[in-house]
Amino acid sequence: MDLSSSTSASTVPGCIVSGGSWSLTTLGLTMTLEPGFIRFSRSRSSNASLKAADTLLLSALTTATTALASPLNLNSCRTLLGFETVYAYTVRDVNITDRAKRIMRSTLIAAPCISLRRLRTVPNIKGFTAVFAAGFCQAFAATLNYTMMVVWLGSPKEGVCPALSMGEGIYYAWLLLVAYDLVELLFKPLISLLSDKAGWKTSLVASTVFQTLSPLALTWEGFPGLLASRVFQGVASSISPTLMALVSGLTEDGGRYIGLYMGFRGLGYLTAPLLIAVSGELGKLHVILLTLALVPSQLYPLTAGLKPVFRKTGALSRGESRREIYGLMVLTALASMLLGVRFTLIPVVMLRRGFTSRIVGAMISLGFLVCLIGQMASGLLLDERYWIPLAFVGFTMSALGLVYMPHVGSLLDLLGVALTVTLGSSLTMVSTNTLLARRLLRLNIASTLGLNGLAQSMGELMGLTAIASLTEVDLNLAIASTVVAALTGSLFSALIHRRASVRLSS
Repeated sequence: MDLSSSTSASTVPGCIVSGGSWSLTTLGLTMTLEPGFIRFSRSRSSNASLKAADTLLLSALTTATTALASPLNLNSCRTLLGFETVYAYTVRDVNITDRAKRIMRSTLIAAPCISLRRLRTVPNIKGFTAVFAAGFCQAFAATLNYTMMVVWLGSPKEGVCPALSMGEGIYYAWLLLVAYDLVELLFKPLISLLSDKAGWKTSLVASTVFQTLSPLALTWEGFPGLLASRVFQGVASSISPTLMALVSGLTEDGGRYIGLYMGFRGLGYLTAPLLIAVSGELGKLHVILLTLALVPSQLYPLTAGLKPVFRKTGALSRGESRREIYGLMVLTALASMLLGVRFTLIPVVMLRRGFTSRIVGAMISLGFLVCLIGQMASGLLLDERYWIPLAFVGFTMSALGLVYMPHVGSLLDLLGVALTVTLGSSLTMVSTNTLLARRLLRLNIASTLGLNGLAQSMGELMGLTAIASLTEVDLNLAIASTVVAALTGSLFSALIHRRASVRLSS
């Protein structure tokens, strides 16, 4: 299809004819209509520019279809890094904003030959496989390491570490868990900043070095060897925000696959204990060899030909997005704290109700499995406008589960509590990470996701330390505190959603 500078071009206000293309400029946005493409270039990102894009697109399509007197089908939308969007119209589909779709539908009488369909993006299978495999194997190695450490310490609770007062072994197990989260809290922003400054490949190689040191540290006898191994593992796992940024950059709508990445990573957390349960207790040599064998998997993304660009623009220096970013990070911290209580508050309550540690562990694992399915499905199926409402629903679910927790009396009640608290907080986590990735597509997404990872680790530490200590003092007070945190998350979600609705309506 060839769009030339015909007389119909003059019907478009502000049109500049240049060879075989049309160029229009308004409100800091330039649109060029070329053979096969409609190209938007923004000098700045603003609501005015977005509305201008909708108006220009409608004007161009109406003019083009009227001049050609033939169907015009848009088939793809490609958002380039920077402030440029390209609409290719050679085959069948279109991906534009809902506002533009409504405008287009309302003017079909003026341009009856316009065909509008939803964009179907072909995913980068090789790239996704490489990043998902790296996330899965890293989580599997970390969980295998920790679970066997708990066994080696002789914990009587079979890996469940609900509080500080259940024996010396359980105290050391709790210390190893907290050390891992504390190291992640410190290194997630640093590794992510390194990704922006020196490149994601440099960060990935640095993470792999620490991933190799982790099993080697197990050769050091005694508890210091276990602690060093967990510290190295925490540094290695701090690459997670960078891997999320890679996932987001693999396709135009790569942000929707972040939930899938989190699901595969969670599957690694779940698979390791199941392997130990099936194979029995493993010796240190077996764990060292197995985790070393998984180290090369972290380098898979280097072989997939990925070429994302991590920008150096400061996301938090942009006034228009700073409040929203901080709000999403607050939601992440609150959701992470609720995830942390699955190792503290929930097991304590269940054990005091007379359930065995094996049943409690099985119920928590089942709840975690359902949570993984929810993360994967919500990431792929839900549209962006539903993410904040999903966070609100997640916090509300967690609050209801926590309120009902003291009244648990049956196995079905136990399963319900495990599902509502774990699934609710996990859905909020995938919601905030996906929204951040989509909001920051043109900025330094790795660094910002690293700060979000700091908020996540901080929330987990609050759940593992403050709530655990509070549980020893007063169980009801601990439950009330977590309910307040969940309700606070619901309130914040509602406020963010309301602000976004007001901004869109204006």
